[in-house]
Amino acid sequence: MLTVCVSGWRDEELLPDLVASVKAFGWPIAYVDGAYRLYLDKGEDWHGDVDAARKALGSWAAFVDAPGDGPWPSEAAKKQALMREVLTRRGAGWVLWLDADERLESDAHAVDVWPWLLDGDAALLRIWNPSYPHAPEGFTLPRLINLQAGVEFRPPRDFDLYRGGQRIAWPEMSKEDGAVEVPWSVLRIRHEHRLRSLERHNRNGVYAQRRKAAHGNAVV
Repeated sequence: MLTVCVSGWRDEELLPDLVASVKAFGWPIAYVDGAYRLYLDKGEDWHGDVDAARKALGSWAAFVDAPGDGPWPSEAAKKQALMREVLTRRGAGWVLWLDADERLESDAHAVDVWPWLLDGDAALLRIWNPSYPHAPEGFTLPRLINLQAGVEFRPPRDFDLYRGGQRIAWPEMSKEDGAVEVPWSVLRIRHEHRLRSLERHNRNGVYAQRRKAAHGNAVV
């Protein structure tokens, strides 16, 4: 069983096209709402528009509310909370992480993905950004996670994956380090960078600076 996990905040207008791209594969979606501390400006509401997000997701997705006592401590903690919820609701299996401005693409039938999910803890997928034609091959992130393996995301970085205290997957991980990458012919993520507002892009840059200032050389 594979569940598509989406971490969002104020992304309601981007969700319908994301859902449509996932439905083509027949996979369920689990969505978690809310911002994390380093992402917010002082006094800013960390909840998204819950009603609008539920409506945009429709009946295809399960909605997981943000905690009631304050913003998420980190993006890694937010991802972990959703993976625990998926494990509770649907049992062991695999999750595929997408952002709200990303779309699934493939020239192959969805069943062709499954041979990549038989063993291991995680697999990397290549993120393709059509706004950057000078980098047509994009970059890789550990987006496919095996819940059975007891792995977890840990801060300070958003996509560092650990098991038993040891880091086992990270962005741009090489094959020499043991990376397993799903080829584009099987599954590709298209990053629609242009859909984000300038304010949101600027905010992402500020977040990266805050994260680095908070954690120093632990963040690259």
